[in-house]
Amino acid sequence: MDGRFDSQLHTIWSSLPEKRQTLLFSATITDRLERMKELASSEVFLWQSSGNKQATVQQLDERYALVNPIVKDATMIAMVLQQTEQKPRGLIMIFTDTCKNTQVLSMLLNSLSIECVALHSMLSQKERLSALARFKSSQVKVLIATDVASRGLDIPLVDEAMVRKIMKQVNVSRREQEIRLEQTDFDERRNINKRKRLILEGRDPDEEEKKKRKHLKKLRKAERQERNELLKHLEKKKWEKQDDGDS
Repeated sequence: MDGRFDSQLHTIWSSLPEKRQTLLFSATITDRLERMKELASSEVFLWQSSGNKQATVQQLDERYALVNPIVKDATMIAMVLQQTEQKPRGLIMIFTDTCKNTQVLSMLLNSLSIECVALHSMLSQKERLSALARFKSSQVKVLIATDVASRGLDIPLVDEAMVRKIMKQVNVSRREQEIRLEQTDFDERRNINKRKRLILEGRDPDEEEKKKRKHLKKLRKAERQERNELLKHLEKKKWEKQDDGDS
């Protein structure tokens, strides 16, 4: 419902009869779902399970660590090491935004001798099931996955001294893994999947790429114009300030 699947949903809706019953299921009732209920053109029946009124488990300890992007990876590694030391039998889940970041972080942790598995859409179904099986059976203690960050994580605060100690090694290792990934066909597979999706939607991949380039060109032109106008405005203010000083 966040807009990422609009094109796929449009394809589905266009194939369905106008008169139908639509059932939506969610683990949580969010503001977005409440707004959808209000916008519905027909009557909406809402049913919530009353079996467990507890929104979250009582043992859940949620914390937020505000860090500089430069030390973000090092902070994450420090958290993983700290959790591994404090709870050797515990399992750790790390969520990130994109398939590529998931893969890079997986390679990063493994390169630092922290065994982990990745879970993202660029993997085959067999690879995903294998990763989940290894994680659920505790063969591997760390799972890195995409797009579930909003579910809430149990993240403790970390001693800054540990972060400073490992920051350089983590940053260098991450760049090494990014270079390694660039040498594979990871991006090429993503492009192939994108082309397949467009074809299934009845769109020409080459035409869509042209439209994208044209749109980006317009955006860059608009950015340049905005930047130039800002510079002119600042220059004008500078001269106005100097004139006031002279008078």
